[in-house]
Amino acid sequence: MLAIYFALVLVMTYPLALRVGSALPAGGSDVWMNYWNFWWWKQSLLEWRSPFWTSVLYHPFGIDLRCHTHSVFNQILALPVNLVAGEAAALNFSLFFHWTLSAFSAWLLLRDQTGNAAAAFLGGAVFAFFPYTMEQSLEHLNLASTGFLPLTLFFLLRWRRSSRIRDALGFGACFGFNALSSWHLGILCALVAAPVLIVVGWQAWQRNATRAYVQGFFAASAIGALLIVPFVPLDALTGTDGCLKSRAERGIDPSYLLTPPYANPIVGAIVGQRYADRVYAAAGFVCYLGFVPLALAVVAVFAGARRVGGWLALFAAALVLALGSRLIWDNSLHEGVILPFALANKLPVLEHLRVANRFMALVGLALAALASYGAAAVLGALSGNARRYALPLGLALLLAEYSWLPYPVRAVEHSPLLRELAARPGAVLDVPFLGRKRTVRNQAAQTVHARPIAGGYVSIPHEPLAEFYNAEPALAPFTMKNAGGSLPPRPLRVDIPRLRELGFATLVIHKASQDSARAAAMADTSRTEIAAFRFVAQLGGVPDRAIADIRRELDAALGGPAVEDDLVAIYFLDER
Repeated sequence: MLAIYFALVLVMTYPLALRVGSALPAGGSDVWMNYWNFWWWKQSLLEWRSPFWTSVLYHPFGIDLRCHTHSVFNQILALPVNLVAGEAAALNFSLFFHWTLSAFSAWLLLRDQTGNAAAAFLGGAVFAFFPYTMEQSLEHLNLASTGFLPLTLFFLLRWRRSSRIRDALGFGACFGFNALSSWHLGILCALVAAPVLIVVGWQAWQRNATRAYVQGFFAASAIGALLIVPFVPLDALTGTDGCLKSRAERGIDPSYLLTPPYANPIVGAIVGQRYADRVYAAAGFVCYLGFVPLALAVVAVFAGARRVGGWLALFAAALVLALGSRLIWDNSLHEGVILPFALANKLPVLEHLRVANRFMALVGLALAALASYGAAAVLGALSGNARRYALPLGLALLLAEYSWLPYPVRAVEHSPLLRELAARPGAVLDVPFLGRKRTVRNQAAQTVHARPIAGGYVSIPHEPLAEFYNAEPALAPFTMKNAGGSLPPRPLRVDIPRLRELGFATLVIHKASQDSARAAAMADTSRTEIAAFRFVAQLGGVPDRAIADIRRELDAALGGPAVEDDLVAIYFLDER
């Protein structure tokens, strides 16, 4: 079954497997942040340093990374691949692992629930290739790492029936691995597991089996804590808000629940303009449910399948929470309609979810379960050739409406000149820097030259450090706010002695930061190519005139760039 699902993954993500070491999913800024994460973990572990603090970002201070999005499980799992084949291969390996495990673990769970392996096979495909998860895989490795979510519930429900310690240990271990893959998925899993644990405890009390329940609960808790606690941000444990990012509403628009993904090869061209007019910048907008799984879910409900009630309740509750705090229908905000997420987003722990659409992961799991029950009912009602061909036909229809073919990928390309900086001392000053998504390419470049840089794109930005950069006369002209024109322009003076005093030996101008580069890229990209358009929209940000002014000052002080190509112009600050 693993082999079959892995083969389906290779087909559904074509051509990623053919470019596993040279390309990444074609997401926005966060895919480069995850790419950098693999580089940083490799560097820190090889040097026996903690990956939760770094001196290579926000030079000359460094920054605490305890609250940064790491996806610890993936970093450790893919380390051998990272060492041998590099960061791109490690990131893609992690995705292939979770796509395959998501399908397989959902199959185990749903076979156990429905008693029908064939029907559960279809449910595994629903969960693994759920359009929300596929879109998240373009840039959010942690949110696409759903492999342990069904497996956690599989062991939990088995323990409910068996009371065996080994099932409790399996539950605790998988819960820990799920949380280490994504803290957000850990919270979602806890929301599902908590009521089940309460029911199990109540039933154990009624059967006078409380002792066995307590033993199993503590066994699960012990192994889960053993895995999780060493990596939990201290701020989260102490209840402070150091790890709490600003809220980002981004609830789903339910008018898109029946709109196929924009990258679907069959109807993508038809629905592309609808997405182009409405879609928000980050991955997670796609909320398509699919006609095949919905039809099977309806069959399951009307067939009165056993245990369907709990999955139906999970589906409905998760879908309502995924709507966000305010109802948005066809891109129109209905201010007067306040939804449950408005309260949930203010509760301790739940406030760390921040983004409502993350509940779609539970919608996908519940829909997979309902579809499996429906498929079991359909297969049970058929006979002969009809029964033989029903499952392949259903699977083909499901994969057709869920497919993202070709799966969007983007080549990992850097200026070869950056390699020359690896042997140079001192830090690199990127121009511009401190621009969040628009300057994440600075960190991507760092994976080549490995020198410390000013600023950085991390999950929790450190405002005091940003204030220092904007207040330091030698650095302020090169921040995105100043170079990009959002602040009144400062008189430009390249204070090379001060830059050297701050530890900078090299200055790199990134030409993709010019508005002309963004305009040229957008001219070649259709708005209906959502993944590509999201990427090019994050280029630019600095008027060409501002870059020209900076270059003129640098040329006057240093006599021109030391090296230059179509991507970068590099100045060595120790040359006069």
